[in-house]
Formats: sequence, C-alpha cells, structure tokens
Amino acid sequence: MKNVVGLLGGLGNQLFQYSFGKWLELQSGHPTKFDLSAFRSRPDYLGVAALGLSLGETADWLNRLPYPGGRYPRTARVLRTLAGPSTLWREVDLGGLPTPLQLKTPAWYYGYWQAPSAVAETIGALRSESLPAIMESSAPSTRIAMHVRRGDMVGQQSSLDARYYRVALDRLIRANALPSAEGVTVFSDDPAWCRENLEIRAQYAPAQSAAHDLLSLSRHEFLVLSGSTFSWWAANLQEREAPTVIAPAAFTPGAVPPLDMPGWLTVAR
Repeated sequence: MKNVVGLLGGLGNQLFQYSFGKWLELQSGHPTKFDLSAFRSRPDYLGVAALGLSLGETADWLNRLPYPGGRYPRTARVLRTLAGPSTLWREVDLGGLPTPLQLKTPAWYYGYWQAPSAVAETIGALRSESLPAIMESSAPSTRIAMHVRRGDMVGQQSSLDARYYRVALDRLIRANALPSAEGVTVFSDDPAWCRENLEIRAQYAPAQSAAHDLLSLSRHEFLVLSGSTFSWWAANLQEREAPTVIAPAAFTPGAVPPLDMPGWLTVAR
C-alpha cells in the first residue's frame, strides 16, 4: 500500500508537497504517489515535473476524482477512502507533520506541508534531481537576481513595499563587497510596478513559465527574496554560502514553523 500526497497551489507550494511526499517515504517505508486531480483543468500550472522531479506513475482514475479542497469535499473524501488507503489526513487535522504512530498506516495527505525540518531530510535528493534542469537553463547575465512577488500578496500581511527591496539590495551589496553598480535582474509578476517604484538600475526578465523563472533565479549567485515560497525554493534548490541570500524578517509572518533559514541576511518588513 502507498501513501498519496495531493499537489495543490503554485510551484513553491508544490515543492513543499513533493518534499513532504519524499519525507513520508523515508519515515514510513511506504512509497508515495501524487494526486494531481487539482490540476485537471490547469495541467500547465503543474510545474514540478518541469524541474526534473519525478512524480512517478499516477492512475488516470485518481486524477479524475473531485479534489478534497474543491466543490465536493465530502464526496472526494469518501471516494478516496473507499479506493484505499482507508485513512485520509488533512494538515489542519494533524496540526503539523504526522506522528510515528500515524505513519505506520498508509494514508492520503492533503495540505501545504511547509515544514523546513522535513525539507532538511530530503533537500539533498531534491537538489540532485533538479540540478540537470538548473544547469540546462540559460546562464544568468547578472550575478544578482531580485524576486518581487505582487499578485495576490498585495494588501496582505506578507506583502512588501519598495523600501524593503531597495534596503535589501543595498545590504546584500555591502555584505558581499560587490561593486555599487553591480547589475540586477528583476523577476516579477508586476514589472510595471517595479519600474515605477523600485528606483534601482535593473533589467527585467521576460515573462516565462514558473518553472523557467525558478530555474533562472536559482542559477544566480546572489538573491534578494520576496516573502513567497517561490522565492524560498529558488534560494534552497542549490546549496549556498552565507551571506549570498537576503530575505524579509519574518519570512512569512505568523508561520508555524517559521520559514526563516539560518545564514540568510534579513531586513525588517
């Protein structure tokens, strides 16, 4: 019997879910397969495969089931437990990672699973899997990349203003004794806002797929992060020396456990 982990959300969240699935394999001894039914109507939004990560074989019938977080959650849950495994866990029910006792029984798992402790046990394998795709991506034209996430974060507690990005870039340059005129490439879902508000000399990466942008960001030597899981993974898919990454503090306000990483420079929100 296998554990099944549902993939959901943007690429940063998918990577946490993928890492959790690999952590389940290590902890339980049961293999993991992935439920892709949340992407039935948007297969182009499923970015993990483009990073070179193997999702394994998933039965077609599984991906045709209603997703537990969709319009028919009760029906989705019943159909899954009937098909097996007979246990279905949501992250909100567990309050975190499953316990050793819970891991003894294969189950369906649905949530975001943003757990750095689980990533720490799987990151070596994830880096090995994704390295070929990273190295095949185009070489960066600058050493510094800045990720500016706007979109649905605007107006939220996790949003960042232009001041943060200016201060973060200045501190990163000073901490690494870089030339003050060092080039910067900005990756953003709102380049018009960046051009109007950042007040920095930069070039802007053309709009590409999420996987393409993540690979490109990861190849840069120095990173200025936004408070998004996409940024988090761009910094973590390759092993880095301090202080080449700068991020907001706290990385995600109120996150339990926190996503702040040791060795990163930080700037107050």
